[in-house]
Amino acid sequence: MQRVEAALDRIEIAGRATMEGALALLEEARIARLEAVVRLVRASERRIESSRVTLLAGVRQLGQAARRDLAAERGRVAAATAALAPRVGRQAAMERERLEARARRLHLVHPRRVVERGYAILRGADGRVVDDAASVRRGAKVTAELRAGTLGLIAEGEE
Repeated sequence: MQRVEAALDRIEIAGRATMEGALALLEEARIARLEAVVRLVRASERRIESSRVTLLAGVRQLGQAARRDLAAERGRVAAATAALAPRVGRQAAMERERLEARARRLHLVHPRRVVERGYAILRGADGRVVDDAASVRRGAKVTAELRAGTLGLIAEGEE
């Protein structure tokens, strides 16, 4: 029985050693996994920082390019404005002259100016201008606008 007990003791010692070895291996694997995670996190942080630096450089370059392009476009617009200004001025002056000439012609042919030159404007009872003798019946009342006042008239008919 002593032999059996000794064998059991050896088995127990071997089992403990196996268990301790397995636990040691598991601990080493856990530590290795943690170290790998730490390395992965550090590598990710470095990559993120590198990407951030690259992105900021790109943003600066894009801003500089946009300012440069905008300045070039402003220059083109200023040049076009300078080139067009004399033409626009001449065109505006010509249009102003045309408008003034039309205003003078309208002023001269305005019915009031015609009356001031000695003509009369005939209006029917409804206030409309009479421009056709056939449109006024015999005995109809019409008014004549003169340079100085109006006259009430009765039509005798068409001649």
